[in-house]
Amino acid sequence: MKILLLVISLFLLIFIPVFAGPNVGDPCPNFTLPDTTYTNHSLTDYQGMVVYMELGESWCGGCQSEYQVITQLQAHYDSAGAPVQVLVVDIFETMSTTKSIQRNYGIVPPCLNDNSGTVWYAYHWDNYIPSNFIIQRDANQTLFYRAHTMSLSQMEYWIDQALAVNVEEIPEIDVKTSLKTVPLFNRYIKIEYSLQENMDTDLTIYDITGRTVAHLVDGYQSAGNHTLSWSPKKSGIYFIRLSIGDKFLSNKVIVLH
Repeated sequence: MKILLLVISLFLLIFIPVFAGPNVGDPCPNFTLPDTTYTNHSLTDYQGMVVYMELGESWCGGCQSEYQVITQLQAHYDSAGAPVQVLVVDIFETMSTTKSIQRNYGIVPPCLNDNSGTVWYAYHWDNYIPSNFIIQRDANQTLFYRAHTMSLSQMEYWIDQALAVNVEEIPEIDVKTSLKTVPLFNRYIKIEYSLQENMDTDLTIYDITGRTVAHLVDGYQSAGNHTLSWSPKKSGIYFIRLSIGDKFLSNKVIVLH
């Protein structure tokens, strides 16, 4: 009986696969792979950006459906000025096949060749492809979401969610003076700020070119907490600036419609 249990245990150790890929919330392992021009790309090259990475192969039907929209996905965020990078990783295939994928589907974002499966072994959580990963733009490049076959609308939804996680805020002037922006549904941005004392206050929104988009507050306001909302008319990068006397706080907000 003991011998039988030992044999069963050895069988399980040998034949049950171990999936060591990152879970949601884990830092993503760095890698370096060549694109179809033999230029190397590392994940750390894209720190500060949300990365959408697809692992797939040329024969895979789900991969093929994603290949058809990959360029459209990248163009969508490029046109909005959003910090998003799309990467296509072709696993276990030759560079010639990777070049064919890029050529046949007109893929503009980098197509990387992972002939040895290095990235696959580091990332996959089961044996199915395509395997898609959305990586946050924090310093650790944390895994935000992972899924198999995704439609264009699903890709955009989860990338938008990852973008919303990172609203860049200048730290508080002091304990009682602060500015906070919170993305809301229905295309509204909630703006919360607090004042340490009664003072002249200016709250202005600028676009990435420095043009004034909205002037929300201009005048004397009482100490305490204040809340208002703003509905941007189009996608883009905006700066919400709260001026208090000779000091100011500023948040950067990325809006994607």
